[in-house]
Amino acid sequence: MKTALKILVAERNRHVREFLRRELFADYHEVILASRVADIHQAMRYHGPFDLIVLDPDLPELESLFLIRKLLHQINDTPVILHTCSSSADYSVFSGPRVSVVEKNGDSIERIQRIITIIQAWTDPVGHLEHQQHNKPTGHQGDERTNH
Repeated sequence: MKTALKILVAERNRHVREFLRRELFADYHEVILASRVADIHQAMRYHGPFDLIVLDPDLPELESLFLIRKLLHQINDTPVILHTCSSSADYSVFSGPRVSVVEKNGDSIERIQRIITIIQAWTDPVGHLEHQQHNKPTGHQGDERTNH
């Protein structure tokens, strides 16, 4: 059985937030919700650490890429999914081993679930050991976690 993750969902749209909560909870994950940046900080303080953060970069308090970068710096090494409506925004500045961008559309929950499966493989001690034995890591191990 896969390890359940503790996931923070920070989403401005109440309906999307509840949809993600239901879908992720149905997969046995612990889900904490936030609708504002202040809620993110409070959740991190009282419920953290998290295994994954699903972040809407269009939260009202994150008007600029600078503020998103600042928030990501505060989150440290936690994997983040930028769950965004805008395919036109340039979130490539956040690309890296711990940040994935998923556009909100009809299959976004499936894409989020695939990323979770990858994170679970890396956080599961047995799965991680098997992965290391069969695939010698080259470079930073986290690269495979979010680039699939």
